[in-house]
Amino acid sequence: MVLFGLNLPIFLRAEAASLSGSKPVSCLLLFTAGGMSNIDTFDMQPDAPVEYRGEFTPISSNVPGTQVCEHLSRMAPVMDKVCIVHAESGNHAAAMRHMLTGYPQQPDPTGQTGGSTIDPAFGSVIS
Repeated sequence: MVLFGLNLPIFLRAEAASLSGSKPVSCLLLFTAGGMSNIDTFDMQPDAPVEYRGEFTPISSNVPGTQVCEHLSRMAPVMDKVCIVHAESGNHAAAMRHMLTGYPQQPDPTGQTGGSTIDPAFGSVIS
C-alpha cells in the first residue's frame, strides 16, 4: 500500500537515515489556555506605566536580554531551550486555533461560525 508516495519499507529507510548519527529530539508543548497570563510570566512590561505592567519582578534568564517572572526561577536557567510563541490575533478563539493547528482562522465561506475547514492539531500530526 502506498500513501502520499510512501510505503512502509521506504518510510523505514528514510527514518533510519534521518536518525543515524543524531540523537532523538523531544518537544513539550505547554499550552496554557485560560492559564498563566503573559504579562505575569514572560512579558511583564517592566518599563510600562504602573497601570499596564505586570505586578511581579522580572529576573534575568540564561538568554541575554530575556527576562522571566520571579516565580519562574527554575525556568530562567533553561530559557535557551524554550521557544515562546504567541499569536498576533486579539481574538482568543482564533489565536488558539492558529496555535494548535498552525493554520490561521479563515472566514467561514458558509457564513456560519466555527469555520468549515478542519485542520489537524499538532498532536495528531506528530502521532
